[in-house]
Amino acid sequence: MPTNVIVFSPAESRSTNSAGGHGKNNSHANGAVNKREKLLEAAIELFGANGFWNTSTASIAKHAGVATGTLFNHFASKEALIREVLVYLKREMISKASVGFDPNADLRDQLELLWYNGLRWGMANWTRFYLMEQIRVSERIGKSELDAIGAPYEDMMTLFTQGVEDGRLQPLAPELIAELMFRQGQAIVEYLLWSEGLTKADRNAHLQTGFDVFWNGIIKR
Repeated sequence: MPTNVIVFSPAESRSTNSAGGHGKNNSHANGAVNKREKLLEAAIELFGANGFWNTSTASIAKHAGVATGTLFNHFASKEALIREVLVYLKREMISKASVGFDPNADLRDQLELLWYNGLRWGMANWTRFYLMEQIRVSERIGKSELDAIGAPYEDMMTLFTQGVEDGRLQPLAPELIAELMFRQGQAIVEYLLWSEGLTKADRNAHLQTGFDVFWNGIIKR
């Protein structure tokens, strides 16, 4: 099981200008970012508790401590907010999965670390993980939403693309490899969370076997 703690190309979720003379502008920008994140976190909490179609934008704004009009300053519609929640959660999941990534390690070790970290995040944040999947299956998510995830997703696509080009992986689209990894990981997370009586050794065995099944399905023999 991977145990390295090296940072993998972390994405700067927000960038600020620290040059002199722009303090007020930075303060205003940071305030806008904070309100946006408060709205996203409020939406995640209420969507998880009530479902996204049963949650009003007014209740989200109230939960975030802002005016309803402020929500629409950041998100054009409720549908846009739902899509942005998905992007926000996927960015979080991939970033957490990437902690400890060693760019010089063997490809199998790299993917194994992503697997273990991603599944740990899913099990520790089940409500967020489950909500992300609910949105995925109810909304038509296109390339623009995937591109909006930014550096964490791009780094994964580069890793898969390089593996295909080097002849280590089957000639599959990198997006498909990522989807296979997520879907198989989702099945493992759900099984481990809902199965009673499993020992720690049982859980570790399922995690490892799950990765072996994924790996054996994408390597080029």
